Amino acid sequence: MSWLKKIKTHAISCRFFDEQIYAQVLSEIENGQRRDGLWAKALAHSDGSNEKAKSLYIKYRVESIKDEIILATKREEPETRQEHSQENTSTETSGNWNSNDESWEKSNVWIHILVFVIATLLILPLILGA
Repeated sequence: MSWLKKIKTHAISCRFFDEQIYAQVLSEIENGQRRDGLWAKALAHSDGSNEKAKSLYIKYRVESIKDEIILATKREEPETRQEHSQENTSTETSGNWNSNDESWEKSNVWIHILVFVIATLLILPLILGA
């Protein structure tokens, strides 16, 4: 696959990821859930317009969810590395292949994919805009 096709495929994945986050925010709003701090920020930047405040709240909440995902993956990575290190030590001493190593490898792959998608969401607009 060419470099350009990879970028386009990744961009499609990013848009799909964004769509899922916006759907989650809409669901939160429909269920009456609201983050008061973000709502206050939206009101402060809305110039008195309630409709603009709603729009800004959605934008801020989407950013918030993306930030939460990034922070969660950063917190999980050191723990996962430590667990993997402990499993490697036990595998090396016993000389046996442990099924936990396989599950760790699979979960580690998903963490890397998630970090890659999020990083691209943050970097791609800078690349395409330049």
